[in-house]
Amino acid sequence: IVRSVNGPDQTTILGKGWPSGARCAYLGAKSVLGGFTLTNGYSGWDAGGAPCELGAVISNCVISGNQAAHMGGGVVGGTLYRCKLLDNVAQSIHAGGAAGSTLFNCLVVGNWTGQSGGGVYRSEAYGCTIYGNAGSPAGADQSLLENSIVYGNSGQEYQQCALTYCCTTPNPGGEGNIDSPPQFVDTASRDFRLQAGSPCINAGTNRPWMNGATDLAGSPRLYNGRVDMGVFEYSGLPFVDITNVSNPVWVGRYRDPEAIAGDRDVAWSADCDFLFMANQGAD
Repeated sequence: IVRSVNGPDQTTILGKGWPSGARCAYLGAKSVLGGFTLTNGYSGWDAGGAPCELGAVISNCVISGNQAAHMGGGVVGGTLYRCKLLDNVAQSIHAGGAAGSTLFNCLVVGNWTGQSGGGVYRSEAYGCTIYGNAGSPAGADQSLLENSIVYGNSGQEYQQCALTYCCTTPNPGGEGNIDSPPQFVDTASRDFRLQAGSPCINAGTNRPWMNGATDLAGSPRLYNGRVDMGVFEYSGLPFVDITNVSNPVWVGRYRDPEAIAGDRDVAWSADCDFLFMANQGAD
């Protein structure tokens, strides 16, 4: 297990980019990497950011600006929790973002591939937002998606995918899928929170893993009894980014403050409406 102290905004693993090439990390079986930015990685074959062996986990990481000559510009394999895959490139065939991976509460934006699966390829995505990727298809290829938004990609949104409780177009039919625009706050600035009138609010299906889980912003994954589609849960409360604050002092109702250690995951109580936080030494 390797976790940063201060989170991905302040801790970077820098690869050695094209043409000489070195990945950012390699995750062996059952290894865990949490709280880093992985960038400028390159592989002459696959997984420019990080290849993952069976059982490997990446948590609360930003995987951005990596390249692979063949497949998986960001990652290949592994299970990803609350990660951002941004602007990665697979130069040849599959998956600018992730290939053969399982993603929970992940943001997949701006990735590119020469052929199939600009965002994800042969992967599973739960509670994810996949937007602004390019390829053929641009969003997801040969993947399983649930409670996710696959919208606004530069080309076909999905191909040969199993989708349930997802927002995408055209509507694939099946259980819980919708095709209305998701109504993000501001895609130009990559703010993929949901606006108050979004059809994705309370439109997903609850799963046991959501109990005590948090979304990408550290807010409760379940709010008002039913999960939202996409990576952010809408609460109607003012948004404060609490994922990378050092030396916090907590005031209010909460459960297990030790949960913020390392990768800054926050465990909220079911009745927690709000939580105040300030740095130590602040007035």
